[in-house]
Amino acid sequence: MAGRRRWQIGVAGAALLLLIGVGVAIWWTRGGSLWSGAAADGVANAYVSDGLCAECHRTQADLWRGSHHDRAMQVADDKTVQGDFNNARLVSRGLTTSFARRDGKYFITTEGADGKQTEYEVKYTFGVSPLQQYLVAFPGGRLQVPTVAWDTGSKRWFAMYPNERHMPDDPLHSTGRYQNWNLMCSECHSTDVRRGYDAKTDTYDTRWAEINVGCQACHGPAGEHVAWARKSGAKAAKGLGAKKVGLLVDFSARDSRYEVEGCAPCHSRRQRLTDGELPGQSFLDNYHPALLREGLYYPDGQQLDEVYVWGSFLQSKMYAKGVRCTDCHDAHSLHLKAEGNALCMQCHQSAGNERFPSLKKADYDTSAHHHHPAGSAGAQCVNCHIPAKNYMVIDPRPDHSFRIPRPDLSVKLGTPNACNGCHDKKKPQWAADVVVRWYGAGRRQETHYGETFADARAGRTSALSGLDRLASDRSVPAIVRATSLELARAYGAPGGSPSCERPLHMAWRHCRTRSASFSLRRCCATR
Repeated sequence: MAGRRRWQIGVAGAALLLLIGVGVAIWWTRGGSLWSGAAADGVANAYVSDGLCAECHRTQADLWRGSHHDRAMQVADDKTVQGDFNNARLVSRGLTTSFARRDGKYFITTEGADGKQTEYEVKYTFGVSPLQQYLVAFPGGRLQVPTVAWDTGSKRWFAMYPNERHMPDDPLHSTGRYQNWNLMCSECHSTDVRRGYDAKTDTYDTRWAEINVGCQACHGPAGEHVAWARKSGAKAAKGLGAKKVGLLVDFSARDSRYEVEGCAPCHSRRQRLTDGELPGQSFLDNYHPALLREGLYYPDGQQLDEVYVWGSFLQSKMYAKGVRCTDCHDAHSLHLKAEGNALCMQCHQSAGNERFPSLKKADYDTSAHHHHPAGSAGAQCVNCHIPAKNYMVIDPRPDHSFRIPRPDLSVKLGTPNACNGCHDKKKPQWAADVVVRWYGAGRRQETHYGETFADARAGRTSALSGLDRLASDRSVPAIVRATSLELARAYGAPGGSPSCERPLHMAWRHCRTRSASFSLRRCCATR
């Protein structure tokens, strides 16, 4: 145990040094400023009004207007509030919440920090569909999110935690820290958020460049670009790279992973490493993403908790082959580029797609492939390969790992599978037998990293060899390789000798580079 303890201390110390190193590097590249782009901070490339962007980019602005990004956060008024504030009431687990409107203002009365019914004024709406939440004003510059929401489809109020009762001292209570907009929500619902937290007074002076997710949330500050456009004219931009026209982010000239990283800050489960943004720079310079950890993901990498897509997509063959977010989603309206199976048939068809020459050319939208009646739920690609799970009670989020259903793994590991997601009265073994009948006994029987992760989570010593193999395999997704290193921290060295003191925290920086090779056994060899 002493050796393992020394190893853990080594990991913690090395991780601290890594964070310090990252912070120093960022400080140096910014000339000593840990803030990004707002004019108030004296940075030349400042954030500007999105209205200036729309002057030249009208088509994109029209598509964006009315989108979920546009309406991510809005001032509460007659046009933005969708909920019933005409003296409506909601009772959930003994707690009564009421909703009222007076003099053009909106109010929510619910349990306060002292346990008594307290009225709060609604300042902003939060989101637009399938649910809308509301931000109420608290002293000290805080905005809190009451744990009730409006179902925009069924037109009803509902509790965000219908099976739980959070007391006032619980951080998940409406007045608690986990429901604090400034800390938990702001940076993904507004553009260039500066929290302005004062530790001495425990107050916030939070500000933003745009109240919603605007142009510069993705494209970076546009101050220099606007200055260039006014001087040179928009037509002069043809053929020039982003930096030459005053932009820090260049989606057009970079590979697919650059674009995916541009979406990752808000579509991933992660921890921030810096105070401020790093537009156009590596996602890992600014954030520490969660790996495929227990409680967040099932052992085979399927989403369990709310992980926001990115960690799932990194496991997919589509990501490995260069598919990017905007291959399926319009960058500005956020709408899907096609409806139903037509979206997948952009590539998965008999003619193939020249961007992905290794993709097998075949007709997938037939009963010979999916074995279900045409037009039925079972014939829809998404229901088998990207099944959704509800979060926030009513918000379905598809699992973007784009996996082939493996009911055989459900039998072994107890993980979900798309077959039993629909045929919920049947057992996983039934689904596994059907797959064998349809595709043959050898179909999808290869070893899956989920089996190794399940063994490692259970603390079985047999898992270490599998973790070693995964960490060394360049064909395995980086997030899987990194997770194997994280799981290895529970072990000493191969053979049960706790002599491994060399830190394994290097997972992300190392594993995201496919050219690198690594061996747990080499790392943990007694020195």
